[in-house]
Amino acid sequence: MIADKTSDNGAERTFRCQFNLKSLKYSNTATYYLVIADEQGLQMPQREPFQIDIAFAVDEFDFFS
Repeated sequence: MIADKTSDNGAERTFRCQFNLKSLKYSNTATYYLVIADEQGLQMPQREPFQIDIAFAVDEFDFFS
């Protein structure tokens, strides 16, 4: 994603994106990180912690076979 909006209005600088997770086992107690990096490397990468809580685990049902 290229987040290059420069408006003074914060609502106009809001981005919505969607992530597709791989069919793996994710722990709802583990902390995962979204890393936001500057393409030119001029700023330090920003790490945003989050948790993944999926209602149906991969092995519970045979949806992926």
